[in-house]
Amino acid sequence: MLHDEDTEGVDVDGVRACTAALFALAGVCSASPERNRQQREQLQDMQQAVAYLRCMMHRAESPASAKVVPSALLPARPALPVNDDTSGPGHLCVAGPRHDNDKADIVQIQVAPTRGEIAAARPPWLPRNDPRAFHHLEAGTCARHIDTQFRLTREDMVRPLIAGVQTLILARLDTLLERPGCRRLVRGVYSGAVLRAEGDGEASDIFVYRDVRLERACHGGGGFAIAVSFAQLPRLEAARKHERREFWERSSRRLQRGSIALLWAVYPVDAGGQPRLEPCTIVQRDPDELQEDRPRITVHPCSSVRDFAELFLSGTELILLTTNSGYFEAYGPVLEALKLLSHEGVPLDKCIVGGATAVEPPRYLREQKLDWSPLLSGATEQHLAGVGEAEFPLQYLQCNTSMDTSQLEALRACLTREMALVQGPPGTGKTYVGVQLMKLLIANRGVVPLPILCVCYTNHALDQFLCDLMANGITGLVRVGGRSKTPALDRCNLSEIVRAARGGVEFKHNRFLWHSATVQMEALETVMQSALSAAPTLDEEHPRFEDVSFVADEEFQEEFGCTVRDQDCDSNSDEDREDIENDEGGWTVVHNESPRAKWKRWLKGDTRPSRGTGPRYASALWQWPLDQRRRVVANWVREVREQKLCEFAAVARNYTAACTGRTEVEDDDRLRVLRGATVVGMTTTGAAKHQGLVRALSPRIIVCEEAGEVLEAHMLACLGGGAQHVVLIGDHLQLRPKCELYTLAADSGRGYNLDVSLFERLVMAGGGVPHATLRTQRRMLPAVADLARGTLYPQLEDPTCVAYPPVAGMPCSVWFCTHVELEDGASDGCRTEELHSHSNKHEARMAVGLARYLLQQGAYDRNEVTIITPYVGQLLALRTELKHCKTHVVVGERDEDDIAKYAGDQEAIAKEEQEEQPDAAAVTTAPLNGQVRLVSVDNFQGEESTTVILSLVRSNAQHRIGFLRSPNRTNVLLSRARHGLFIFGNAQCLRQSHDHMWNSVLDILEAKGAVSDYIPLRCARHPETEVKVHDPGDFGRLAYNGGCTQVCGFRLRCGHACERLCHPVIAEHDAYPCGKPCTRMANCGLHPCRRLCGERCGSCLEPVTVTLGCGHTQTVPCHEARHPASIKCQVKVKVHFAGCGHIAEITCHASRASDLRCEQHCGHMFECGHVCPKLCWECCTAATHGPCS
Repeated sequence: MLHDEDTEGVDVDGVRACTAALFALAGVCSASPERNRQQREQLQDMQQAVAYLRCMMHRAESPASAKVVPSALLPARPALPVNDDTSGPGHLCVAGPRHDNDKADIVQIQVAPTRGEIAAARPPWLPRNDPRAFHHLEAGTCARHIDTQFRLTREDMVRPLIAGVQTLILARLDTLLERPGCRRLVRGVYSGAVLRAEGDGEASDIFVYRDVRLERACHGGGGFAIAVSFAQLPRLEAARKHERREFWERSSRRLQRGSIALLWAVYPVDAGGQPRLEPCTIVQRDPDELQEDRPRITVHPCSSVRDFAELFLSGTELILLTTNSGYFEAYGPVLEALKLLSHEGVPLDKCIVGGATAVEPPRYLREQKLDWSPLLSGATEQHLAGVGEAEFPLQYLQCNTSMDTSQLEALRACLTREMALVQGPPGTGKTYVGVQLMKLLIANRGVVPLPILCVCYTNHALDQFLCDLMANGITGLVRVGGRSKTPALDRCNLSEIVRAARGGVEFKHNRFLWHSATVQMEALETVMQSALSAAPTLDEEHPRFEDVSFVADEEFQEEFGCTVRDQDCDSNSDEDREDIENDEGGWTVVHNESPRAKWKRWLKGDTRPSRGTGPRYASALWQWPLDQRRRVVANWVREVREQKLCEFAAVARNYTAACTGRTEVEDDDRLRVLRGATVVGMTTTGAAKHQGLVRALSPRIIVCEEAGEVLEAHMLACLGGGAQHVVLIGDHLQLRPKCELYTLAADSGRGYNLDVSLFERLVMAGGGVPHATLRTQRRMLPAVADLARGTLYPQLEDPTCVAYPPVAGMPCSVWFCTHVELEDGASDGCRTEELHSHSNKHEARMAVGLARYLLQQGAYDRNEVTIITPYVGQLLALRTELKHCKTHVVVGERDEDDIAKYAGDQEAIAKEEQEEQPDAAAVTTAPLNGQVRLVSVDNFQGEESTTVILSLVRSNAQHRIGFLRSPNRTNVLLSRARHGLFIFGNAQCLRQSHDHMWNSVLDILEAKGAVSDYIPLRCARHPETEVKVHDPGDFGRLAYNGGCTQVCGFRLRCGHACERLCHPVIAEHDAYPCGKPCTRMANCGLHPCRRLCGERCGSCLEPVTVTLGCGHTQTVPCHEARHPASIKCQVKVKVHFAGCGHIAEITCHASRASDLRCEQHCGHMFECGHVCPKLCWECCTAATHGPCS
């Protein structure tokens, strides 16, 4: 086998002959239908040899120029059924290109998927991310490395949608056309627009939106776009607008801005018999427009505008297909940047691609001295020193700064290496080192080229880093992106700064250019709308003559055309007009028949020139057979449609040019602001979206926080330009970057390793780029840190001067509660709810019970108790349990997105929340003392919590542990807690999985005696009382109030002992009054208080006897006896009414009333024999009784 260095002196003709012979032999072998495994492997090796020999032959012929083998070198190819990653891309493939977007040069590859690519039956060519693997480009070159990153990153973007369409649409096209609704039950939630595709270990949801219509051409996403509408979802058709809006706001994964979509014309097919599929990107999603009867979004065509608009003129139903992944807005600019880098090269390529072991100092710091006083405590004078290995003032900084030795060594590495790598284990102060580095560089701005680009993976990390810089007195910060949750950074937002600066004189010319471009865009929008309105949906069989008249022959014009006003043809009816002969409206009537009626008869095959008694003349057109007429008319329709489409496309190109001009003006304004900044902060997604700004700014210094979580393609895109100094701060042993396809991840074992970051690749390369490691952690209790120290960080040190308080209500700080309860669905061999994720209801109830117990201790504020799980399915189960527990729930924004993705379109969640509305109200009216934070492990890197509860979920007979097999995730799980870590899981399942890290963790915990089938609790009020909780019900029986089953006994302020069931929160005593009798004297000073101890004494209630003015005596409370005149005598006395003679017994105080009246019945007998029913006083005041009523 030839090697790269053996290309000199190669007999090219001999190699060509050998290649042709091998190719022919491979074709003969592949034609055999029966091959065993050994023969198939030999055939693959033969094809690999063919591809390798072609590459070697091309390098021998032109070693200095070409890197890609041209198709001219390839002999004619028979179709080979075998297609693997050793065949090469494009024309290098033994069986030929796989589709129209399969190219050997990535510059020629369209970033968005093409129609041929979507319909391709053969899998794409994906190179392994390994320098030893086969590749069509020369090993060790930037071009090869960029090519690999481009193809893998693009595959991660487009494959979910392509695979879903191929599985659900192309493979089942006939079935779907018979069932246009595509309705089915998915995950137990009825939805008219969700289909699920599964295969090769991957699964994706395809969202279907029907009856898509073109609304208008408009501006969107910084350029030309088209507003489209679609039929409202079935369940929302009868809903009110505010209910629709709430649904679309909850369903953030539906029609996500920046995602890829496909527009599918159901019935027309292309020349290959495949359905028409046009890719586009969603550039605008407004809930106000989605709440209408026909929801609207704005899309940008990925293919030509002409092809995209042609679909809307096809006269068939259009369907929009989207998925919940494939974020084009983040991927697209990165891929375009990689195309440029493939020819321009990568800065610092010796380190990034070559893996140089000797890294030079940054160019701008060579032979320079820095002022170190910004790092010194209370320094008032400059302290100048060099940054070289020998000049670095290590001992001086150790004595005068708060940085430890490993942090100072990391700082020295950052200043002495143009590619600096700093590994920071959990809690070792990675961010602190980054802040100190930025302080030093910015303070020496005379030497250091500004601005410095700071890149972080998450908005939270970026906000925290920028706030730390502000707290250290650094000004001139600019944050790019609008998703900051920190109000202090609002004034640093790029958009706000640009808006305020545009009124200045230096922006006057740009304001004029922007206004001119806007006026031009508005004018072109009107023209485009007119063009669309003038291009009706033409019927190839029965078009109107006026729609095709301008392409028809003169003979047709004379026979069917209008003679005066063509524009009035549409205003007349298709019926004959008897009174139009004398009309001057523009019609030329022959025997009282309109031209349109004649045209319709001609289309139907009529041979009579006129319906009258005889023709005025006989044209040969009426003798044409029907099939000839239809062919001619169909050609006219196609010609007219093509002209209209070309006119629209031309206007769209002009509109795009105007949009580009306005965007350039806006970018110029932004660039002016950024060039005047000291620090520019972006997330990795923001840097991808603003690739043009990053390349134009061309920062010399780039600092990346959490570099281990950033995809290498994103990092390389940020380096485009003139980067001279790159500082990557992270930890490759914590979370890796996220990729959509598990098959591309390192854990899949397939060798693609897309989720291996640039940081990890450089650190793990044997004898590669040197890196500094921080060693002293200041976050975790030593018992918690032992789990990380005994598995991944043997050199991790604990601080000597930090005290950690015990966990309230617990006898220990670290515990593993093992169980044998199977995960949901494991008993019948099914996955959890047939979804992507897993859940374990037993663990969910145990974790929530422990969280509630910890909050009842009264020692923790909001967010100090956190439940972490590796599965989004368990995240949803935990959230449901917490709602039932009437506990405040705090779920992060990224976790809400994951829950939305997991639960599809969130209709199930919406239904769940409606059903649980009473519990939701209880959460707000009766919260516990603190709030529980609920988070998945993938969204908690870089953060910490006082007490952490882990739910590991996996428990099955097959001992499968899934995500837990990843040491990176396990590391993050075990290193987030400061004071306490409590784990719920199946220890036996973890043991039997033979995972090395979990076996080591269990060994450490068992050595401490911290593994058992229960969780121990210790009463804070009665420390001698410990209980063992084996199941969720034990929390309510053994520690209902957060204490134990004994009486509280706490001495209250009144001196009595609390008789409630034990509860640890002292403040609760003020809310519950003492139930013992009061021992205080009443306010009269004569009698003891007769109320309960917890009640206010108030007025004296002691009974006393008082003689009233009437002479009677009465017993009243003491406080009333002080005012005898106000006491109403209740003694009964007899009163004689003189007018009627009645005698009544009433109270003494009532007998003295001035308006005393007889309340007895009258008793008068009427002549009819009836008795008067009125009261006595009523009859006495009347003159007569009157008649009987």
